[in-house]
Amino acid sequence: MPARRFLALSGVAIVAGLLLSVDAGAQPRRPSTVLTIHWGSEDSPGTTAINAAIKESLSSDPSTPVAYFTEYLESDRFPVEEATAALSASIRQKYAGRPIDVVIAVSDPAVEFVRQHRSELFPNAPLVVAATEMLDTRLRSEGPGATGLIGGVGSDSTLALALQLEPSTKRVFVIAYAPAFNLVERVRPSLMSFAERVELTYFDEPSLDRLLAAVGAVPADSVVLYVRYSGEREGNVQSPAEIARLVSAASRVPVYGISNTYIGSGVVGGMLPSRAQIGSRLAEISRRILRGIPAKDIATEPVPMIATFDWRELARWNLDPSRVPGEAIFQFRQPTPWERYRRYIVAAVALITLQTVLIAALLVQRRRLQRAEAALRESEAHFRSLADTVPVMVWRSGVDKKCDFFNQPWLAFTGRTFEQEFGDGWVEGVHPDDRAFCVEAYTAAFDAHQPFRMEYRLRRFDGEYRVVLDSGVPRWEENGAFAGYIGSCIDISDRKQAERALQETHAELSRVSRLTALGEFAASIAHEVRQPLTAIIINARICLRWLSSGEPDLEEVKAGLLDVVTAGQRAEEVIKRNRELFRHHKVEAAAIDINAVIGEAAALVAARLRDNQITLMTSVAEGLPPVMGDRIELQQVLLNLIANAIDAMERVPLESRRIDISSASTSDQFVQVTITDQGTGLHGVDVERMFTLSYTTKDAGTGVGLSVSRSIVEAHGGKLWAVQNPGRGATFCFTVPAYSSVAVT
Repeated sequence: MPARRFLALSGVAIVAGLLLSVDAGAQPRRPSTVLTIHWGSEDSPGTTAINAAIKESLSSDPSTPVAYFTEYLESDRFPVEEATAALSASIRQKYAGRPIDVVIAVSDPAVEFVRQHRSELFPNAPLVVAATEMLDTRLRSEGPGATGLIGGVGSDSTLALALQLEPSTKRVFVIAYAPAFNLVERVRPSLMSFAERVELTYFDEPSLDRLLAAVGAVPADSVVLYVRYSGEREGNVQSPAEIARLVSAASRVPVYGISNTYIGSGVVGGMLPSRAQIGSRLAEISRRILRGIPAKDIATEPVPMIATFDWRELARWNLDPSRVPGEAIFQFRQPTPWERYRRYIVAAVALITLQTVLIAALLVQRRRLQRAEAALRESEAHFRSLADTVPVMVWRSGVDKKCDFFNQPWLAFTGRTFEQEFGDGWVEGVHPDDRAFCVEAYTAAFDAHQPFRMEYRLRRFDGEYRVVLDSGVPRWEENGAFAGYIGSCIDISDRKQAERALQETHAELSRVSRLTALGEFAASIAHEVRQPLTAIIINARICLRWLSSGEPDLEEVKAGLLDVVTAGQRAEEVIKRNRELFRHHKVEAAAIDINAVIGEAAALVAARLRDNQITLMTSVAEGLPPVMGDRIELQQVLLNLIANAIDAMERVPLESRRIDISSASTSDQFVQVTITDQGTGLHGVDVERMFTLSYTTKDAGTGVGLSVSRSIVEAHGGKLWAVQNPGRGATFCFTVPAYSSVAVT
């Protein structure tokens, strides 16, 4: 029992520990605090540029969240002691209770402030500096350590650059004044190497007016090196950049400077640090410290410098930019006409060249076109001559479906001019009842770029409408582009009349043949049934006489009635035997394509469909198996069903006259054919008797067609049935076994 309790308590402790660790891991990480101390004021351009670069770089790494703060010493605008005391008190009060992880000091006065108050304000914060003087060993290695960017004043390199641009310079006047410290003494050591080449004079005059007066008196063979000047004028504190503008305006010689903020104020230029690069490097070093690298283990870096000039001042003092060694940045450069309008000049030259090439190409093309037009005219003339001599009507259309050519036989047939037939004018000669069908068929074939053949009635010159067979094929250019259609028409009215007469004769012969067969069949039945009927009548009369006598002999009556029954049975056997003649005839079976049979039947009734203005649509399934049967008999079934459909639509409006024939496979190895019409339907029809012999609903019907059709289908092993359509008309269906199914007998 104690062991189980110990295990249970251990499990609870483990689970609790895991939950606590998960909860602790889920807590958001505290942002690191980075404080930057600037020497200059907040609105100083140099301070603003460095501060923006630091902030942007620190916020670019989401894995190291940073709370960023800035403070400003401003000892160049206020007395050093008062500015230092005020900033110290402000930091002490403002950041009480907030640990500072990294301190960034920009410029030597800011570094000096941190050095004096580090133990009091930032005892545990590493220091990252941007200073001109090298960090001493104690500040760099003791405590949290220090590192950063060293250099960046650029007084010596700027003066060397000025002397390269102006090698005849004899005197250099250096302006370096800051109330907070002796700036001249900091600058002088870096310029001592130039003392042998030029005479160096330092201006550290506190009075700005006296300084400007002295600058205005500088001799012509001199240059002015403006390092920095902080001071007031008429009670207004002015920034070093503002004073640089006053100095440049007062000077009669070129003025060079060491700060980016001086460019644009009249200073020619100098070897300048990039404020944006300084800020980015200070932020990158700070991020490395926040990741855990000690500041003392990070080597100091030189401040990146690059020669930067105001192009306008170079032009003002007639200085040659080619004397500048290495890479340089030229601001405010006025582009030359070539640089300013280079795209337009290149575009104009290219356009002129292109126009020249196009003109030459057009001349060549014009010559080719002239030769092609001559060949085309010759070909057109040959075509017209040939088309006018053929004994058929020829037409041609362009890609817009409009006809642009009719040969002489066409114009002679219609009795109209080419201008009357041109375009869509030829449609006026088409019979009004055929016009919509004709245009629709032509447009459909044209859009599909397919050959077509159609029959319609076209008005002859004497006003008589003649049936024509119109055949058209698409025309193509040599490059494969569609060029329109060309076609021909022939008058087939006489042929259609002959076909119609032949079909009428065939139909009449078929009807007479059926009636003759029925007559012979009826005579045969009458002959064979006459004897049983005569016996029935005689026996019935004898029985009646016996029954009318006073004392009838019932046995004799019974014998007579038995004779009547026997005669009736003989008559029934006669009828059965004749029915068997239809039911058990042998089919001449062969494997046939039912779709081909449908096509043949459609062709046979084409004339009658056209006369009755009925549209026949076929939708046959591809890949059907062959069926086993007699082609002629199945064709006869289709002809009977189509003929019935035509008769059923005799009183239907012309636009609704349509017959649909389709074929499909069934799941039980049969092929089904369906004939659907839009006629009167099966209303009022005895569906049970409609397939029996002699049943008809037509005035001139014989009642044989459906009965014979069902007999043929059933003899093939299939079925024939009919259903009323949901809307108008009826649908007749019959099935025939596929070739692979049971053989037909």
